[in-house]
Amino acid sequence: MPESAAMTPVPVVITFPPMPPRVATTLTIDATIGEGHKREAEVTSHPVEVGSDVTDNIRPKPRSLSLSGIISTAPTTWPGRSTILGPDDLGTGQLSSGSGPDVGRALSAYRLLEDAFAGGYLLTVQTGLDRYQNLAIKSVEFPKDPGTGRDLHFKLELEEVLFAVSQTTQVPDSAIASKKVAQQAAPRKARGMQPTRKPTTAESARKQAVAKASGAKTAAKKAAVAPSSWLAHLL
Repeated sequence: MPESAAMTPVPVVITFPPMPPRVATTLTIDATIGEGHKREAEVTSHPVEVGSDVTDNIRPKPRSLSLSGIISTAPTTWPGRSTILGPDDLGTGQLSSGSGPDVGRALSAYRLLEDAFAGGYLLTVQTGLDRYQNLAIKSVEFPKDPGTGRDLHFKLELEEVLFAVSQTTQVPDSAIASKKVAQQAAPRKARGMQPTRKPTTAESARKQAVAKASGAKTAAKKAAVAPSSWLAHLL
């Protein structure tokens, strides 16, 4: 491998989706100061039964990526490097090296990152280690001090957004018909006679008292019949 090829840096490329009125845009970082590739998982804190599948108790979280880099007002180029931004984003700025400071280039990159964060757009990032898709910007920072000059220094915290795909299954008509037949053929629950409860002593005594009172009342009615009625019966 030629020495020049071995020393060729691998740029970090951020791809932005269409953000009206912009079209899809690619931003290549001039200088990457730092990258952070982070993976986390949620591990159960409860004891795991011996012999069970341990993977059921470990849930990977979405991947996260942190980037800090520089968009220069006087970028240098190397073989195979893609164009940074597009003419519509750069305004009157030029990308060719040696044309002097291009403040509009750094400002356009700033507006791209700001609009992507404010609009909740998902980005694609290609690094030297991996390719990330569907990244949301959790935070963006633009540090500025006398040492930064006109270049744009930035820090990004990005996190992967996972999507769940729902699936539907067509149930055959024969399966539905079989279920209906099974429901109709199922035996109905026999109601039968419910078991009777033996009355308590107090309930039996109350029942006897009511019957006794009812008999006494009937006897009193018979005794109160007018004498004329039984005399007429005798004649």
